Amino acid sequence: MLRPAWEFPIKEKTDYWLGPFVTDLDQDGCDEVAVLVSPQFEPNGARVWLLSGRDGLPRGGKAHVLDFERRRACHPQEGVSTLIDVGDTNGDGVTDFAVGVCGGVLFGRSGPTGVWLFSSDDWRPLRHWCSNEDSFGSCIAPVGDVNGDGQSDFAVTNDYGPASVEVLSMSGDTRLWVKKLPIESGFIVDLIAIEDRDGDDLKELAVRVGGRWLAPTTLFVLAGRDGAVLWSRSGALPGEWDFVTVSDAGEVDDDGVPDLWAVISEPDLGFTRVELLSGRDGTTLRSADRFQCSADEIKACADLDGDGVNELVVPWWLEGEDSDGAIEVISSRTLTSLCYFPCEEGVGVAALRMPHGLRLVTTGRSGSQAFDLVRVEAGR
Repeated sequence: MLRPAWEFPIKEKTDYWLGPFVTDLDQDGCDEVAVLVSPQFEPNGARVWLLSGRDGLPRGGKAHVLDFERRRACHPQEGVSTLIDVGDTNGDGVTDFAVGVCGGVLFGRSGPTGVWLFSSDDWRPLRHWCSNEDSFGSCIAPVGDVNGDGQSDFAVTNDYGPASVEVLSMSGDTRLWVKKLPIESGFIVDLIAIEDRDGDDLKELAVRVGGRWLAPTTLFVLAGRDGAVLWSRSGALPGEWDFVTVSDAGEVDDDGVPDLWAVISEPDLGFTRVELLSGRDGTTLRSADRFQCSADEIKACADLDGDGVNELVVPWWLEGEDSDGAIEVISSRTLTSLCYFPCEEGVGVAALRMPHGLRLVTTGRSGSQAFDLVRVEAGR
């Protein structure tokens, strides 16, 4: 079961949430939580709350306002789209964050703006990358040191016909590689970094590309080194199963390659499918259906039932009148439910490392909630 640990309410009015994002900022072995809130189409109103994973109290007692320095004219309807932890990029011993700012969405695309790098110490802007290409910076993901300069580089999305992913050098303005995806008239929905699958110590990239005119979503897995397509998978017909979100699962099928979790929706039949995909080729290893619910984000968490593999955490949106949300922890081996806890609808979830075990944090309409996992039955 899950037991509530703390709550952090956001009292001021906000239109947009991102998070929670987890990182151990003070290296004490206990993760902190970064939650970003922003008024829609107003990036200079964006604020980051750094919350203690132990008690939910904000670091410094207040939110940190993001000050975006303007280097060129940008889209008039822009907003913060992404925030990720990129580690210490300038050698000051403090974790830095990359923040993407994009214009208003039009026909599935976001207007061009840029990516800002902030120090989490005082949230001053350290660097800025900007592009006039469509959707630049709408998604960001760290890939590791691609060019051997000692700094972790990062991938960003562009939609400049066709949809593309490029990796930028953290130490300069160099594009290390650009991969144009083989999808006609598609647009990138999401981009995340996943575990190394080809042995070069770099993260790979999972990219979801949406098609026009109800075409199915395609999932690509790209090599972090050069953007080569390791494998791809999509629905066969328009309106068929669509990939909603994916996450690392760790190695489950014992073939030496980390696998992937995926949540896939079937719009006509009204249910959601949870699938475990082979990290080697994307084939389905096992699946389970959930009814009258949906999820925008999923996360892997540590092994809870003693079977040696990570579990899946899902913050569900429950359908129907007066419905709210729930957190479910699912076994990777059997896809059985290890625990299920009703809570406020969540738009994000994170698993925190704590001295006493696992703590889950969700972000919802009114703030963040933390839950401790008290007990779980074996999922074999």
